[in-house]
Amino acid sequence: MQHLQPNTTLQGGRYKIKDVLGQGGFGITYLAKDNSLGVYVAVKEFFMKDLCSRDEVTQTMCSSGGSLKQVERYREKFIKEARNLSRLHHLHIISVIDVFEENGTVYYSMPYLKGGSLQDYVKSRGPLTEVEAMKIIRQIADALKYMHEVEHICHYDVKPSNILLDDRGNAMLIDFGIAKNYDESGHETSTTPIGMSEGYAPIEQYQQNVEEFSPASDVYGLGATLLFAMTGKRPTSVIERVGGTPLEMPRYCSEPIKELIFSSMIIQRKYRPQSTKKFLEYDLAKNVDNNQIMNVASPQSEDTITEYKPSVPNAYTESNRQDYTQNNHTQKEDRNVSYTSRSVQTNHKDTTYSRKSTDYSGFLIFLGILVVGILFFFFIIRDDSSVQVRDSSPEIMIEEAVAMRLKADAVIQNHPDEYTDASIYNNVEDIYKQALAKLDDALAQKESLDANAVRKAMQQQADIKATLLVIYKNLDAGAEYIQEFRDRADAIKPYIADILDNQ
Repeated sequence: MQHLQPNTTLQGGRYKIKDVLGQGGFGITYLAKDNSLGVYVAVKEFFMKDLCSRDEVTQTMCSSGGSLKQVERYREKFIKEARNLSRLHHLHIISVIDVFEENGTVYYSMPYLKGGSLQDYVKSRGPLTEVEAMKIIRQIADALKYMHEVEHICHYDVKPSNILLDDRGNAMLIDFGIAKNYDESGHETSTTPIGMSEGYAPIEQYQQNVEEFSPASDVYGLGATLLFAMTGKRPTSVIERVGGTPLEMPRYCSEPIKELIFSSMIIQRKYRPQSTKKFLEYDLAKNVDNNQIMNVASPQSEDTITEYKPSVPNAYTESNRQDYTQNNHTQKEDRNVSYTSRSVQTNHKDTTYSRKSTDYSGFLIFLGILVVGILFFFFIIRDDSSVQVRDSSPEIMIEEAVAMRLKADAVIQNHPDEYTDASIYNNVEDIYKQALAKLDDALAQKESLDANAVRKAMQQQADIKATLLVIYKNLDAGAEYIQEFRDRADAIKPYIADILDNQ
């Protein structure tokens, strides 16, 4: 037995457990009756399902000796979550009623919202209209604005299951378990590693690159949540996108909505909006005609497009090309269009001239054909050679290695319980080794790289090697291993510096 049984009482009889609302890896949420207030509330209990157990007689939570340190660490995170929530006062952020310790663990109570989560709502009713979706998204955008500008907190886990709805359809942001506080200068006040929710977490969270204040990370999650609300499908994960899989966009949405989603989900953080302002300023009535607002079709298989190309913002288009997979494809298209236009212009000029100078028409036609042939041959050869260079360029090798490493990191982060399974271990090890081989090949062409690219490749090498060392060392350590992996980013910094200084 893991969860508390119905009719169990807490806080000297104040709370009576009625049912289990949900359970995750680190806690159980109950529906309970607050007898002092006469209302139903949600009570969240710290309980790590893989490392904790419960005495069936006393209801006390206990953990095995080998996992005590890890359980205590996450218990402190749970308490921090309750404290963060208790200091936040916003209409669309869940409030904390009470925090208390009992049964060897920690609890906090919150208002109970009957509407359930946005994820459950969409799954049961289907995709939302733009009006419905933007009402919810703008409420959460306002909550995030308050967190970012007033409290200097980033949520880092904005997703449909962390948005609750009341019986009038108003939204409430919950689950501050991996939120981070930042000081006035924008530096984090703790070094606790953060997790990732597939499809909603941006690339910097996979890289654990959140030392600096990063509202753009929450913007990514908000855009992904809007995309889910419009389609009912989890968005393509950023790891898959880095690997070349395009972001799917709904065809039946208005162009402004598509551009709002696209701009907020740009892979590179610096090119995303740096606040939720675009969501708050979005005027649905102005950007979408009334017929489209009132009659948004439900998505069918043919209504989904696999790659969205914005019609307006050049900055978004150019920044998106920073992704090497899209950059390779786009540059090829641009170059071919350029060559075609040059050939047409040359033929046009030659034809015009021939009409004016009929005495030399034969010679000019011959000369024109010769020039066009030379240009065509030159550009085709140059095109082929440039493609060959690009496919084997060290810069691309480095980016491919980074994508491989992130993919392996994601496997470990998302499957800690199954990590000791031989097939998963072998798969992760193979990916890391392939990434190392690409980095070795790239550094073999060091003379063609700039200093920043060389440094990046060497940092990736050191990071991957350190991860492999941790894997080999902790393969038999079970679930305790995962925390050491998550802490390695900080632990490896001196090692990286030493390697770089010795080159």
